[in-house]
Amino acid sequence: MKKNFWFGILISAIFVFLIVYRLDFKELGTALKSASYIFLIPIFLLFVLNLLIRSLRWRYLIKPVKKIRVKSLFSATSIGFMANMVLPVRMGEFVRAFVLGYKERISKSASFATIVVERLLDGFTILSILILILTFVNFPEEMGFIGKHLKTAGYLSFVFYLFILGILILLRLNKSRVNRWFRTIFFFLPDRVLNRLLQILDSFESGLQILEGGRQFFPIIFLSALLWLTVVIVNYIVFVSFHLNLPLYAPFFLVVMQAIGVMIPSSPGFIGTFHAASVIGLAFFGVSKEVALSAAIVMHAAFFIPIVTLGLIFLWTEHISFRELQDIKEERLTED
Repeated sequence: MKKNFWFGILISAIFVFLIVYRLDFKELGTALKSASYIFLIPIFLLFVLNLLIRSLRWRYLIKPVKKIRVKSLFSATSIGFMANMVLPVRMGEFVRAFVLGYKERISKSASFATIVVERLLDGFTILSILILILTFVNFPEEMGFIGKHLKTAGYLSFVFYLFILGILILLRLNKSRVNRWFRTIFFFLPDRVLNRLLQILDSFESGLQILEGGRQFFPIIFLSALLWLTVVIVNYIVFVSFHLNLPLYAPFFLVVMQAIGVMIPSSPGFIGTFHAASVIGLAFFGVSKEVALSAAIVMHAAFFIPIVTLGLIFLWTEHISFRELQDIKEERLTED
């Protein structure tokens, strides 16, 4: 994990260097001073609402495993997202699964499986927004080359997500076949290791029961769209705060760019990658590097502060120490 941590630090450092290279710090300071920070209040509330919506969606996803109160899901979600802000290598996803599994006495692998489905839903939502924008919007000529490659990347990613979803559905419908494929592909592994991996797969499969029926899909899809709409509204409010008069689709496009940015391995809190993605996204609309970076700094603080605060509060109420979070490793998902 230490190697991954320092690799993330290196990636963040590279992106920070690229951002500040030839940056006019005086203009950056002017842009930060010109913003209306009263808008931070609704932005903070929107990020809390975002976590609540994510918890409501998770309730539908995990319902086939166990019916869990929204309060417990909100607590685990807040702690998990806080862990993503302060711990390396995106440990927050494992933390969420571990905290909920420990608190509700359910399989941690099953809990993690629902988080995988959740991430697939987020990916489909983001890619749908990107494809719609790139289909109906013409970007400036100087950005046409990037726009063309974004469209290609969007279609390829959509196909990849469909492939992963197909594998998950097959795992749920025909576990024995997937197990046979697994044994064939990983024939070179020792029996002890292979059997352990198959145990994980079996436990993981129990969390995919949501893929069997269609009754839950409409509220799940609705909540997925609503969840990302809150982030779009946050971007729009930041535009207003910085007096940016941009097209209506601009906050949607920026959400896509930011989602791509945070997928890049980096230091805890997405430092550097989030800011670079925001600067590139706003460059499509002719926003200067200094103004774009100042907006990115405010946006980053706007989600970092409430998420870390909520996570620490729930850590205290759940009587979980920060040391316990740091000790959580992927292997612990198998300790059911």
